[in-house]
Amino acid sequence: MKIKRVISVALSLCIAGASAGSTASAIGNTDDVISTGTINEFSYEIRSDENGERYAVISDFPDAYEGEVVIPSYIEETPVKIIGPGAFNYCEGITSVTFPDTIETIGWGAFYQAHFLGQVHIPSSVRTIEPNAFYECYISKLTFDYGLQSIAGLDYNSFAEAVLPPSVTYVENAFYRCGFLEKLTVLNPDCQLEMSSWSLYSNVVIYGYEGSTAQALAQELGNQFVSLGDFYADWLGDVNFDGRITPTDSALALSEYASVATTGSGVLTDIEKKTADYNRDGSVTPTDGAQILAFYAESATGI
Repeated sequence: MKIKRVISVALSLCIAGASAGSTASAIGNTDDVISTGTINEFSYEIRSDENGERYAVISDFPDAYEGEVVIPSYIEETPVKIIGPGAFNYCEGITSVTFPDTIETIGWGAFYQAHFLGQVHIPSSVRTIEPNAFYECYISKLTFDYGLQSIAGLDYNSFAEAVLPPSVTYVENAFYRCGFLEKLTVLNPDCQLEMSSWSLYSNVVIYGYEGSTAQALAQELGNQFVSLGDFYADWLGDVNFDGRITPTDSALALSEYASVATTGSGVLTDIEKKTADYNRDGSVTPTDGAQILAFYAESATGI
């Protein structure tokens, strides 16, 4: 294990040097380590952030393990929020991994050269996939729930299609050497796409909305672009992006207005504000909430 940790640190340093401009690891290096241990093969750290909130980090796992891995949601009654840098690197015997809905960050090189992961699903709790997190894992199918925000670590994999949910705001060279990738769908029209011709092959067809950053990227790189039409036609009023307009969406719009009015800051992300602004006047107000609710009522009654 000690050798693996040294390799993992070296890997992180190499990735950092190769990814100039990348954000630093989401793991709080200054957060206090309260305890460490191992349970059911998972080595872990319990940390405390600046607000005193405790969280668990999976820090290591046996290289020789074979079979499926189900990551625990809690350790020592503490939510497991982070897969640490290199925690599962070189674990070539892992055939699948299941993430709990507590994980927020999949760290630098977390599954580096875990070659046989097969199908991977990223739950809605995950916000960040750091550089080289799934480097050379030969993932055959990859799916994301709404909630993911930043991706920078899917190099050398085997999936043919990737659909980035509207929550994704930043992608950095995530698909380098993904030779089987044929179709990339970007559902956030304002997503920051830091990709070049060396990180996205020319045969990849890019799908996105009219006037989107996906369309601009396709034009810049010379890739084929397929329009999904107007973003608002698909999503206006569906604030939580669950594919339907309900009273929950109205409540979210009203919560945004109330939060801005009382604290000066909102509770919605930028993309959620776009869909909550039902009358498209540039701000989220009670009028938007009422109009969303009226649309739901009309749809429910068939009037």
